[in-house]
Amino acid sequence: MDPLFLFKEPNQIYFWKDVKTFHLRNQYNELLNFVIEEYYRNQYKDQEKNRPPFLNFNNCLTLRPFNARCKCGSPAADQDKAGNNVILSTERSKLDNAQKDFNIAASRLEIARKNLDFGISNFKLELASKSEPEFDALKSQVNSIDNLEEGKRLEEYKKLKEIQHLPEYKELQTAEQNLKAEKQKLNVAEFEYRKPMLDAQRNLENAKNELEIAKIIFTNDGSRSNEERLASAQNAYNKALAATSRQAVTEAGCRDEEKTTFCMPDFYYERTMSLNAIPQGQDLDLAFDTHGLTVGAVVWLYYYERMGIFKILGVLMDDYNYRGKYTLSGSRADSSGDPTTYSTLMDMICTLHRLGMSSNLRDRICTYQRVIGVSIENNLGIESERNAGFMQTFNKLIDYMLEYYKAKQLAQAIQSQNGTTQPRSSVATQTSIRDTMNVLKQQFEPLQYGRNQINTFIGIATVHATLCLLNMVRTEIGIPAQYEKPEEFIPAAYDILVAQHKPTQSDTNRFIVFDNCASYGYRLLTDIETIDLTQLTTIAVGSTLDTWLNDVEGLVEGYRNAYSLVPEKVGAIV
Repeated sequence: MDPLFLFKEPNQIYFWKDVKTFHLRNQYNELLNFVIEEYYRNQYKDQEKNRPPFLNFNNCLTLRPFNARCKCGSPAADQDKAGNNVILSTERSKLDNAQKDFNIAASRLEIARKNLDFGISNFKLELASKSEPEFDALKSQVNSIDNLEEGKRLEEYKKLKEIQHLPEYKELQTAEQNLKAEKQKLNVAEFEYRKPMLDAQRNLENAKNELEIAKIIFTNDGSRSNEERLASAQNAYNKALAATSRQAVTEAGCRDEEKTTFCMPDFYYERTMSLNAIPQGQDLDLAFDTHGLTVGAVVWLYYYERMGIFKILGVLMDDYNYRGKYTLSGSRADSSGDPTTYSTLMDMICTLHRLGMSSNLRDRICTYQRVIGVSIENNLGIESERNAGFMQTFNKLIDYMLEYYKAKQLAQAIQSQNGTTQPRSSVATQTSIRDTMNVLKQQFEPLQYGRNQINTFIGIATVHATLCLLNMVRTEIGIPAQYEKPEEFIPAAYDILVAQHKPTQSDTNRFIVFDNCASYGYRLLTDIETIDLTQLTTIAVGSTLDTWLNDVEGLVEGYRNAYSLVPEKVGAIV
């Protein structure tokens, strides 16, 4: 007998690919491609089993790393719409990367030379302090080197064994070897980049010679076969000539070309079962996963808004664009030649804001009010329909569920005393819970109205971009370097940027409290939205509703406890 699937995806569920228009979606594809790569290659690459909660797809709808299904980098990527090969695209990219690596190696060599100069100066000071006769010869040698032309001194100093023992000298040797290796790579990349043009020119010369021979033969013998040979040689010459034109081989400095399309991010949520096993006699399957939006995603976004993520982003953008209080560099490389990748992400976020394509406060407030009936403190005077029925029904459902758990605990206590095999549940309470869930499911419909779904997806994308960016710039804005975890640097960022005071320890952790509200709320509401009520039986012993309620008890209690610790009670759900 096939198991009964308790959850099923709603017919009207909204996926990322449903975001219109393509240009809007593709702008965010580029942003999220950068974020995903940064998340999983740098920030949390070694934490597969202990990633932060906002990247745990058992907690919420989140971004998964790109997998083997991604077809980027295939040969088709180097073809135009007509299927013709785009010459030099890959080779140019390799040359640019090789040139960048060579420049970085050259910068590091220059730093190593300066460090060695400093090491030599210290060595000379230490040598001058020594009065023993055995150091006289070395002092004389050092004086001789100092009398040389400035450009020759360093090479002579490098010949001294005393200098060769310095750590700065070994650092210089490593830098010189690295520069030599990068130069070899650059030469290879430059050859590969120039090779198509050289081949095209050689082919043109050969075709020209063949055409001259064909003309001479046709002049001496105008037969049909020689006429066809001449036509063929002329055609080959024309093709070879076209292959050497600017249209066939495009220099990057002439035409501004970049990748124009990006992989769609993989938003994903997978439900996990809390129970150790399904009770005997019930053939239920509590598994569920989705790539689409549920009302729980709006609740998740709402609590991250309450956490202060968008306020933090607002201060960062204002400072980056205008105020300049913090040292947020707009350069693509730091003083050591290493790339400052956060400037790329910062520019992406700011540009989307300037283009009017970013997640904005008015859109989010309207979505919160229209979908879940709550708001946040603002001075925009926004008047939109509030889904007040959602709050009322959800509050009532929470009360019924807490009443059920309280009665269950009492029944279990009685069971342990009189030795009964299985406690009985109140059918009246079960019926109230199922009926209230049915009413609440009707309150989920406003998510499908207007731009609520787009606003939610773009809001979630902006949260992830901000969390990624904040991790990259934390030391730049004064967060201690040892604050490496989100539960450490996010509250500290809120204190510094929003509250305008030094990071302080408090009784509750801002990130943990609001993230718990977000993740518990998301999972509970997603269960309610996707559950098949026709599979829920309401009987005193062994009902399927009992099984589900027992499975989500941790979510209900976790949400209730987390919300009781929320520092600012503003427009809450419960």
